[in-house]
Amino acid sequence: LSPSMDIQVSSNFERLMFEMLGRDGDQTRALMKRFSDTGQFTLTRDMVNDDINLFSGFRCDDEATLAEIARTWKDDGVLVDPHSAVGLAAAREAAKTDDHKIVALACAHPAKFPDAVEKATGLWPELPDHLSNLMQRPHQNVNCSASAIEGANSDAASGVRNILKMKGGGLEVGPILMGMGNRAHIVTPSITARGLLNMSAIAGTPVSHYG
Repeated sequence: LSPSMDIQVSSNFERLMFEMLGRDGDQTRALMKRFSDTGQFTLTRDMVNDDINLFSGFRCDDEATLAEIARTWKDDGVLVDPHSAVGLAAAREAAKTDDHKIVALACAHPAKFPDAVEKATGLWPELPDHLSNLMQRPHQNVNCSASAIEGANSDAASGVRNILKMKGGGLEVGPILMGMGNRAHIVTPSITARGLLNMSAIAGTPVSHYG
């Protein structure tokens, strides 16, 4: 139900390492390069700051995920996707032993996982208004020779990326989530759901894996 939970190196992994290493960019960069080159790294206790003690772990299988989607709809009248349901279920479990207020953030729109939502609630989630005609929109293809955006620094690269977005009417998948070390993938607003999924998979591939 929550396939991205199987991703071994998620998009926020580098950001997590940055925080755990006391926001030391040089150390984070060296660690990520070692990980990219060898597929492994060692993180010792003396390397990380005390923030690691803030983490708690919980689990939620498919059955519990469906139950949480159904419960949230029944009790609160809110449809949630499987990823958000996992977070809600974990928050409910954490609340049993934690007196602090807990905020659970939604991860995706329920329409991204219509089969799971329908299975749990009997309701087929509709696309949001601005995407309601997504599947009827015309397809467009733009071919360009550039496959990467490079700048003297992250600010310069960000400026070029934003110009391309505005001029080409594109949506970006890649550097914002994956870090400036990865290529920028520019797609048009009319991209199909399948096209966006495929582009996301490409964006999630480490740069070293490109031909």
